[in-house]
Amino acid sequence: MDIEIICVDDGSTDGSLDVLKKFSLLDSRIKVFVQNRKGVGSARNLGLAKAQGKYIWFVDADDWISYNSCEELYEIAEKNGADIVYFCVDYFDSIKQANVENKWFNSFNDCINKKYYNSLLDFEDYKEFIFRLSGAVWHKFILRDFIVKNKIYFSENIFLMEDRLYCFDLFLKKPKIFFTLERFYTYRANRKDNVIGRLAEDNILRLNIFYYFQEVYNRIQKQSESVEQRELLNNLFEGLILYYNQCHINFKNAYYNKVLKLIKVIKQTQELEYLHSIKSFEFCENLFKKKNIVKIVDKDILLVYFNLFNITFFRVKKTPFIFLGKFLGIPIFTFRNQDGVLKRNFLGIPFFKKVEKLDRIHSYIFGIKYKAIESIDLKLKGLEQRLKQHNEKLLNDLKLRLKQHNENLTACSSLHQKVFSKYKDKHREEEAVILGSGPSLNYYQYDESKIHIGCNRIFKTMKLDYLFLFDAEGTKEYLYDLFNFKNENTKVFLGHFLRDMEYNQDQSYWVHLHNIPEKFSQVFNSELYYIGRGASTPFTREIYTDLSIFPLMDYRTVVHHAFQFALFAGFKKIYIAGCDSQLNGYYDGSQQDVKWTGDSYNHVVAGWKKFKKFIDEYYPDTEVISINPVGLRGIFKDIYTRQYVYDHPDLLNQDIEIMD
Repeated sequence: MDIEIICVDDGSTDGSLDVLKKFSLLDSRIKVFVQNRKGVGSARNLGLAKAQGKYIWFVDADDWISYNSCEELYEIAEKNGADIVYFCVDYFDSIKQANVENKWFNSFNDCINKKYYNSLLDFEDYKEFIFRLSGAVWHKFILRDFIVKNKIYFSENIFLMEDRLYCFDLFLKKPKIFFTLERFYTYRANRKDNVIGRLAEDNILRLNIFYYFQEVYNRIQKQSESVEQRELLNNLFEGLILYYNQCHINFKNAYYNKVLKLIKVIKQTQELEYLHSIKSFEFCENLFKKKNIVKIVDKDILLVYFNLFNITFFRVKKTPFIFLGKFLGIPIFTFRNQDGVLKRNFLGIPFFKKVEKLDRIHSYIFGIKYKAIESIDLKLKGLEQRLKQHNEKLLNDLKLRLKQHNENLTACSSLHQKVFSKYKDKHREEEAVILGSGPSLNYYQYDESKIHIGCNRIFKTMKLDYLFLFDAEGTKEYLYDLFNFKNENTKVFLGHFLRDMEYNQDQSYWVHLHNIPEKFSQVFNSELYYIGRGASTPFTREIYTDLSIFPLMDYRTVVHHAFQFALFAGFKKIYIAGCDSQLNGYYDGSQQDVKWTGDSYNHVVAGWKKFKKFIDEYYPDTEVISINPVGLRGIFKDIYTRQYVYDHPDLLNQDIEIMD
């Protein structure tokens, strides 16, 4: 099936980015994009922006999909004309190492009439249970045109339940949804290192759930039909209660106060004199075991959930008196919550009191104090202080990084204006050959009609017009031969790191970067140019059309620097010879340091693939040809010399082009 797999790395530190890159080299359908810890909402929006397929399916990194699921979902959507295919999931418990049933993720089984199973529903059919549907995006197969047409994107301002808000936005656009009981997705739960687990450990983020409800209310207000607006508002209050019972005990008061503020806003804009009941459905039962009653109350409004009977009461009170809960006409509970004191009566008998004083909350049963804990306000102050310190550190780090960026860019533009500006389009009607130092260079037949750009040790055996030298550690064995290099017609460029140190994120240590000493540029006909390495140096992982401003891209090979120069100089045709991507040693028979093989090969090839995309976009009229390619095979146009084919007879069985 024709699919595209879009992977967005949001600043991972576990090596998964390298795995993604390796897979993308093996399969062109896999596209990898990287951003720096902007959050899951931003990552999904980036994926949406890059997507070209007809349908969208969001998949979390630690879950998996069923075999042939894309094809089967595509057929269901096409056959039924669905905007969304809503399907069931398997729930894999990582602790039990087995699938377990989870009614929440398959909640529509309890919400809709069974006659609707495996059928297409309009908005009128499912709006009454819109808040009971799971808000996870990964068990919805969505028509991309529906998303684009309605401009439905993820919020990047909330960090919990952002997918539920996205699904709510989808539902408000009234899509046609096909509900199927088939299972195409496996959700992996109880992993210590997964996203939800990390969020749960950070209590600050727990309060973000309220912002989800605030965003939902803002959207409900925009609904034009008052009846529809009222029904959605009912469902909103139901959701507020559901989360209150799940909320961490230390944050119930803070959450409670935020809900009161929202209710006061709603009172000013809505007519709320009605009673609402929740129909009983099984998956709700598991949410209300800790308490028989959940309440949100101010002096005018009471929202009460009776777990025992699965009934929710929401009403506006007509008197200033405290609302008295009743069942069958018998007084049951009385609540009073004011002036820092919460009192509860059961059948008229006071049995519980909670008092807040001196930054502590004291709890009493029948007048006897049984515990005293820090108030939520004091805990929040501590959290806010730590958050403030963390933000200050981030701000200082950002200022330092911006300062470094500006210094690097200033240094580059100052130097490169002098070094490279004069070469812009200088060789527009000419052809160039870029010479690497791999063993395949021995098969290259020198062509006097072309401009030759060599790299590192090539100057000892080839007549060159330009020479790029870089990396003192790798060139020290022949660097002093440059003192005897007398070819005044060769222009020499010496690569120089913008920074002397690089932080290795995988191994958590700093690496000293070896530069060719600047004294060499004073001894012979040469000039310095700047490159960088890794994320610690800005501007160095991208390719730029203007070398007179930015540093040259570095993917662990000086050949990339020579290639950038050839594009900048305007050559109409560029040949690449001896560029074996750090495989098989050198053309002169010496062996390459084993530490550079393997991993460096992957970096080098990734750089060449990046060049291919860059050329297609910015230099479509420039032809690039690989002569006897090894690591570059299949990236550009490939041609082979007769002697190379003779020495590599396995090529005779392949469809290849031979040089004249």
